[in-house]
Amino acid sequence: MEEVEKIVPGYANIILHEDTSEDFFFNKELERCRNRLMQWQDFRMARSRLRSRVRARKLLGDM
Repeated sequence: MEEVEKIVPGYANIILHEDTSEDFFFNKELERCRNRLMQWQDFRMARSRLRSRVRARKLLGDM
């Protein structure tokens, strides 16, 4: 995230909260950083869903 902010201040927040899939990049490093940030966000969402499922199964198993 810091790498993105060094290149374009404020863009990391845009990446995380808006659709940037159509953005065109003149800077390959910025594009690489954006892709890595998107992968991290996808990972965090998948981890959160998994944790929720594990908690739900545990609660159902305790009944």
